[in-house]
Amino acid sequence: MTQKRKPTVLFFDSGMGGLSVFTEAWKLNRDAAFYYLFDHECFPYGNKSEVFLRRRVSALLKAVSDELHPDLIVIACNTASTTVMPVIRDIFSIPVVGVVPAIKPAAAISRNKHIALLATPGTVHRAYTDFLINEFAYDCRVMRIGSEDLVRLAEAELLKFGRRFCAEHLADLENAQGRHSCMLENEHLHIADDDSTNHQRLEKILEPVLSLPQGDRPDTLILGCTHFPLLRDDIAQVLGPDITLVDSGEAVARRINSLLAGQQESSGAAGAAAGGAVESGPQVAMYTGNATDQEKDMFECTFRCFGFVEVRNFILKDAGTVA
Repeated sequence: MTQKRKPTVLFFDSGMGGLSVFTEAWKLNRDAAFYYLFDHECFPYGNKSEVFLRRRVSALLKAVSDELHPDLIVIACNTASTTVMPVIRDIFSIPVVGVVPAIKPAAAISRNKHIALLATPGTVHRAYTDFLINEFAYDCRVMRIGSEDLVRLAEAELLKFGRRFCAEHLADLENAQGRHSCMLENEHLHIADDDSTNHQRLEKILEPVLSLPQGDRPDTLILGCTHFPLLRDDIAQVLGPDITLVDSGEAVARRINSLLAGQQESSGAAGAAAGGAVESGPQVAMYTGNATDQEKDMFECTFRCFGFVEVRNFILKDAGTVA
């Protein structure tokens, strides 16, 4: 009996921060097959020009889509989403879901109408961010904090956590064989208690908020990069209980669920494109550029924790590597 093709979802990010969004999407879309591509060669994106990002992301997504034939693409990167979405949607006929800062819900729940946007320098200054603020937070004071260091910190902590988790739960991971299981669903990534250097780095990044008098601080902070929810517990601990943290992960997951359901209804079968996966769940993670043996080992450990069964290099020709 021929197995019915599963709807295929391609996640894309400059690094592994998009895994925070993938985790939410996997909770709501258990019948989908997930692939993940991250641009290790050009990480991070926060310091790249808009012209470079449009060319680079377009080339990468076209090349990997020619191989995978996804039904839906998720650009799980705020910097890329606020830059390339119109271009990508012109290229592809399938749905493309972006991740943008959760300014609308933050403004809606803020009691003192003072919110903070914590994002990459590129996202903080992007014209699309100005539009979101003017449209949905016009009655709020908005503090903008741009940090590339927090992106690097979150990426490094995720890799360390993945390696440690693999070592501690190797038998569980081997028994699960990477399928239908996200080993981190009941675990929380956090900076080690004895890592004073990284705790100090985080406190320095959040200093614009911490330096304000208690009564003048924002009561809501937007995690405007998909890397930042990975360190949600640490950020919350530094800021204290009076500041609510919001991000776009759950909203993006619901949007994916809605679009895939619509595709199935219109096509009468799961997945509209030719070829593709017959297994549901996380499948293959791909990285661009060169990686050391140690990096490859850390990539594999981290993605195994999220249920992916394979990690491999994705080679892109003639896309450019520098801004």
